[in-house]
Amino acid sequence: MAYLTSPRHSTKIYIISLALLFIEIFASPAHSNSSIQLTWEASPDPDLMGYHVYMGTSPGSYPTIQDVGLSQSFIFQNLADGQAYYFSVTAYDYMKNESSPSEEATVTIPDSTSPTLPQNVTFASVSNSGIALQWTASTDNVGVIGYEVARDHVVIGQTPTTAFVDGATSPGLTYSYTVQAKDANGNVSGWSNPIQVTTTQSLTQLNVSTSGNGSIISSPNGINCPKQSCTGTYPPGTVVTLTASPGKGWTFDGWSGSCTGTDLCRIALTNNMAVNANFSKGSTSGSGGSGGKGRNK
Repeated sequence: MAYLTSPRHSTKIYIISLALLFIEIFASPAHSNSSIQLTWEASPDPDLMGYHVYMGTSPGSYPTIQDVGLSQSFIFQNLADGQAYYFSVTAYDYMKNESSPSEEATVTIPDSTSPTLPQNVTFASVSNSGIALQWTASTDNVGVIGYEVARDHVVIGQTPTTAFVDGATSPGLTYSYTVQAKDANGNVSGWSNPIQVTTTQSLTQLNVSTSGNGSIISSPNGINCPKQSCTGTYPPGTVVTLTASPGKGWTFDGWSGSCTGTDLCRIALTNNMAVNANFSKGSTSGSGGSGGKGRNK
């Protein structure tokens, strides 16, 4: 303990110790009325007239001053969640001589305020292999540090920004996305309204042309080519079977391009491909490709 001598009356004023200052911290259920109660030991000075309680939000700086008279307790109310507060107490006598400040005490109001809900979740771009999402930033009393993104109710990643790219999608499927915000103290918002996004379906082309008089049909459907050329589109990896039928008085001579031989053409579409069916004039009509497998080039 230290003492301050009054210039006029040589009255020693007891300097209050705040080493065991705080009794309890109160917070309302709604977290909007956080409060701190301070208590301290009485000054033994016979000329004691009261105490000044100082409060600030940075060490050694106290813009808030309360004269509490002879009370040894004071409650600061309506304090902000997540904020650190600093306190000191002095005693004064009837001549308004004031002691040196006590040791500084500090306490931080627990942050229990959740960030606001992310809004306007939408997709910035969609491809067959990925979906780029974006949304409006959430707000928070302490500060939002990032977001979690869920696809079909399963968290798939985090981002410190208001954008996220899901690169683990499949072509032609529909996914549901939601987003939640997180602050520096671990509080999270609710999940945003879901958004449904369908990836594009990548397709491969099978181009079929004929030389002579004949028609081509496919299984699965897509090619029905009574003319000289036609095109079908299929998902990558589709196995397409082509059957050639020569016109009356014509003969099927075989395939060229991505298929060879004179039997059925079975081809797995790993990319765009082209097949030619060759017919020549002859005395027999009927269906070509009645059995076996064509050969892929």
